[in-house]
Amino acid sequence: MQKLWAGVCSFDGSVPTRTTAEIDARLKHPAHEGGAHWRVVIAGNGAIVGALEVGFIGTVRTEVLCAVNAAWRRQGIGRALLQAAPRERRLLVTSRASVTGAAELLTSEGFTERYREARMRRKSKGLDPLEIPDGAVVAVDTERDVERCLASLLEVFGDDAEQDAGLVTAWLRRPDCRVLYLKVGSRDVGICIIAGSEHAKRSERKPDGASTIGVVEQVGLTKQVRGKGMSRPLVRAGLVELAKMGFADLEVLADRRRASAAELYEAEGFAVVDDEVHWIKREPWAKE
Repeated sequence: MQKLWAGVCSFDGSVPTRTTAEIDARLKHPAHEGGAHWRVVIAGNGAIVGALEVGFIGTVRTEVLCAVNAAWRRQGIGRALLQAAPRERRLLVTSRASVTGAAELLTSEGFTERYREARMRRKSKGLDPLEIPDGAVVAVDTERDVERCLASLLEVFGDDAEQDAGLVTAWLRRPDCRVLYLKVGSRDVGICIIAGSEHAKRSERKPDGASTIGVVEQVGLTKQVRGKGMSRPLVRAGLVELAKMGFADLEVLADRRRASAAELYEAEGFAVVDDEVHWIKREPWAKE
């Protein structure tokens, strides 16, 4: 499975690389039903030229990752894969604005745009920690504590938090993953997960395959401390840690529905390099 996925993630930066542990965790995760709905497209020469990953979320939503080798696009492969996805459920898919033809294909298949995130990047040089208000401190978890991470994710993100211990364990076991916690007293009130980019292209990787781009994957605060000037110091702490780890470039995603998100990262020296476009196709029986 690792070899298969490696072939798929070589298509372009829209497909994330994954460790063997993460692939196994996803196959065991309830959302993926053992990979029963995953599909691959194989050319006559045996090469993998397309793939579909399906993950069921809740009772209605289905998250879909659809990928086609650039040399094989505009031949109906992407359309066939999308049509192989469960047809009686709400489909969610993400594309990159820079991938030519993605918007045209998704629109023609009945998807509508939900929102966009700006993919932003900067060099790692010139970063120093910021002072945090109210005596809060940022601590890097050197123990890779899964229970602590699960509890903090739930506290910060609520119903949207990943709560599968197997998948979170796989995240934390990645050699370049770190979790930073914002603490007030003995309580964790914020979390920042950082790692090497899973979306780095071949030109953005070292000879051993390691990414040269460090990413802030998830960051957030509990409701009690939002609006108190702690977001930027927590983000900065994550960026400083990535710089210490040796990443040449740093990357973040900013929700374009929230002007403050992009403004925070612009203040940190980031510039937009692409957009992540989130699409939805409603189930046939849903009312608009």
